[in-house]
Amino acid sequence: MSGLSLLVLEQTAVAAGLLAYLTGLVTVRPRPALQPQDPLARHSNDSFVPVEKTVLIVIDALRADHLVTANAPLMPYLQGELANGAAWGYVLHTASPTVTLPRIKSLVTGSVPGFMDVIENFGAGELVDDNIVRRWVAQGQRIHFYGDDTWLNLFPLQFWKHQGVTSFFVTDYTEVDLNVTHHVNKVLPSNEWDVLILHYIGLDHIGHLEGPMSPLIGPKLREMDALIRNIHTTLEAKGSRYMVLVCGDHGMSDAGGHGGSSHSEVTTSALFLSNSLSPKRQEKVQEVRQVDLAPTLSLLTGIGIPEGNVGQPIAELLPDMPPERRMSLHRQATRQLLAIAQGSDLHLNHGNAELLFEQTTQLHERTLQDLHKNPGGSKAEVERVCKFYMDCQHQVSDGLAARQQSYDLSIIYLATTALLMIFAVSMRRHIKGGPVAPRLQVVGATVGWCAGCTFLGWLLVCAVASGSKMCNLLQPSAWLLSVAFIYVTVMMVSSSSFSRARNTQYSDRADNVGMLSLMLLQNWILSRVLYRLALARYLSWDGAALAVNWLAFTHFFNQGNSNSLTTIDMSAGFVGVSSFHPVLHGVLIATQTFGPTFLTYLAFLVHLTSKDGSKERWQRQLYIWWCVRLATVTLYLLNVTFQRHHLFIWSVFTPKLLYEGAHVLVLCALTLYMWSVEKVCTLLQVTYRFEE
Repeated sequence: MSGLSLLVLEQTAVAAGLLAYLTGLVTVRPRPALQPQDPLARHSNDSFVPVEKTVLIVIDALRADHLVTANAPLMPYLQGELANGAAWGYVLHTASPTVTLPRIKSLVTGSVPGFMDVIENFGAGELVDDNIVRRWVAQGQRIHFYGDDTWLNLFPLQFWKHQGVTSFFVTDYTEVDLNVTHHVNKVLPSNEWDVLILHYIGLDHIGHLEGPMSPLIGPKLREMDALIRNIHTTLEAKGSRYMVLVCGDHGMSDAGGHGGSSHSEVTTSALFLSNSLSPKRQEKVQEVRQVDLAPTLSLLTGIGIPEGNVGQPIAELLPDMPPERRMSLHRQATRQLLAIAQGSDLHLNHGNAELLFEQTTQLHERTLQDLHKNPGGSKAEVERVCKFYMDCQHQVSDGLAARQQSYDLSIIYLATTALLMIFAVSMRRHIKGGPVAPRLQVVGATVGWCAGCTFLGWLLVCAVASGSKMCNLLQPSAWLLSVAFIYVTVMMVSSSSFSRARNTQYSDRADNVGMLSLMLLQNWILSRVLYRLALARYLSWDGAALAVNWLAFTHFFNQGNSNSLTTIDMSAGFVGVSSFHPVLHGVLIATQTFGPTFLTYLAFLVHLTSKDGSKERWQRQLYIWWCVRLATVTLYLLNVTFQRHHLFIWSVFTPKLLYEGAHVLVLCALTLYMWSVEKVCTLLQVTYRFEE
């Protein structure tokens, strides 16, 4: 087997090992323990259901400062209802990753989906966990859905009527919402529905395209405000008991994207409108968690809490109920959470919560007896019972939400060991394959790592020592010096401008022709500079390879990318595309994100093969790049394994691991391309040394 074929096989094994490792990052699906019949169930009155019509409106990427904490009248009608006490507003905290699929799951199940759901975000399957949609259907309620078609993937058979819109076609922020509103205007006046679920995605698309400071944000928020006002007034005119919940699935970063864990991404708005709630002016906007919405909607609509729920109901939305019913609902929520803690493998230290629950049960039973004797009394005792139940819920819910992630350690250890072995074999082959760069050449390697300083130093040397050996080596012509000078100037200005924009508000993306042209120019010049330096033995070939590797990652970050999912430019997947093609969109997004890295590697290989017919030399560059990448990903894999209980494991470490895996795939694609060229040339008996 030839050396390059062996490298392809090795890279395939590493990619498989990384995939196996990622499958080891699993989510614990809580299952409640079997509990005996509730002795207080005979006293509960389940006939009271405060809500007959339920409307759930999800505005994708709605930030907290768009509505509940806004200083300006961005959504005047809803903000007016909040000010008048006719609506209840909350700052809603979500978990990472802040992408649509796991956030919908959290909204309807009350559980915390795993980080790896971010991969399924592009191809979700049917949701099998217990959820409020399934319970509504089981109760015979007719559900109409209009909006993001991710819901249709999760619930393919549950909706009475539905119409989905493509969520990833981000260049459309008008028709996707108008289509939803068109269906709402037709179905809202009728009595053919019990639950109406709407998911608007135009705001999210504007964020991806132009950022949160775009002038399009204001009109879009006012459009949503007018729509909700129409729904609210129509329901008021009907006279039925209703509940309208307006919320975001996640927030929006200061750059316009989402997927990370910044404050603006993990906080969004939640607002309740209902004629079943007594008007009450909120002195301060409270904070709740996204997992708290599922039990709240469950109790208000009388369907029971989903089995896997780890949230607690929002207590202040339950007071307008008979005392017996309110205590019963709080008890039901507490029992469900304790059952999850007892029935799962989380080994939650909930002894204090169980003791509090037993004592509250005794107080609950005495209060019920007092209510039967004196229905108008015992109000203070009812409040005490509810408060103790809520304290118990808080203890258990916080513990469950924080520890719902687990790991398949056997797969993780096996994958890590395999990558360590591959890394050891690869390094052994690399050391045997050629001499290590002498100590005196370390200076040259360092210069190669600092590409911008190389250019600047080159210009200075050429200016002050025109007869030096370095100048004769590089043969600087007037036009080349001019191009280099312009290049350095533009890059310094653009870099400082880009950094300044990133530190303030949303910046113009760097995916324009001008930036790409500068990168290609840099590749063209540096390839020749590094080749001449290495040929003249001022720099080892390994040092040149390290310099190109550094330049490749410079271009990756210079495009506005980072190790956060927030900076993935989704809009790049829809340039020049008139219809939805998931594979094509994925290829375009990957090209936008990792294309400059790939081109940097390829530019140096093309120049090398055009000057040198020895395949060992350009293959050596591939080996060096692969060793650096393999060392990085292996060490990072060990870091993630040892830091798996760290607070930032899901918000920082795991996204970085995904990017490391993507960079491995970039090198796999490059190696496969060069391997294919070599095989084709061998088959046709032609040389792959070509002139540029």
